[in-house]
Amino acid sequence: MSQYGIMDKIRNFRDVESAYCEMIFEFLRTLHAKRIAVPYNFPVQTADCMRKAGFDVIPIKSPLREMREVKNEKR
Repeated sequence: MSQYGIMDKIRNFRDVESAYCEMIFEFLRTLHAKRIAVPYNFPVQTADCMRKAGFDVIPIKSPLREMREVKNEKR
C-alpha cells in the first residue's frame, strides 16, 4: 500500500474508501488489467468504484469454498 502512496491519497481525497479505490486502480493499471474476478462477498462500494473507473468486475464462487464445505479424512 505504501508503494502506491496510500497516505498521500487519503490526505488528497479526505476519504479512505476513495483513496483505497485509487490505490487499487493504480495497481491494476500496472498489470494492464481490464477485468477482475472477485468473491461474492467483495465490498459493493469498492466494486462500484472499480466499475466506474472502467474495470469489468466479475463475481465468482471461490474454488476453495467447495473444498472447505466438505470435511473428510483427506481435507
